[in-house]
Amino acid sequence: MMKDRHKNHVEHKKILLNLRKNPSNQQLVVLNYLRKVYGSKNVGCNDWNILDGRMEVDIPIYSRKTAIEWDGEYWHSEIVGVKEKDKRKNEELIKGGWRVIRILARSTPPLSSNEINESFSSIISAINNNKKYNYLKIGTNSRR
Repeated sequence: MMKDRHKNHVEHKKILLNLRKNPSNQQLVVLNYLRKVYGSKNVGCNDWNILDGRMEVDIPIYSRKTAIEWDGEYWHSEIVGVKEKDKRKNEELIKGGWRVIRILARSTPPLSSNEINESFSSIISAINNNKKYNYLKIGTNSRR
């Protein structure tokens, strides 16, 4: 548990905030598209405040209270413990009244902008369907 490994919560939060301030290139394509659709002020990037500094939300759409998690296929399919962390994050977001959309994206080779652009209708459909949890795959054959 985080509290066991990190006695100083304030210092731990500073470390986490500095770990990943920049989104991946793939995530940026989706972020910029969603900002055009919903407005820049309504769409955030790597927001640590929603879950009180414990975990970040990749792309929050504040006006829809929807959290989009961009999951690289390698990191979110192969690394031990990541699936459990993702599940905890989903549960905490839903408990807080947020809807969650997880997008599993191919890591190698990275998705092209065209492949991501082709997925926008699926992403918008997931945002608009009002389900608490949605799961999309882009360019991957993963069984996750």
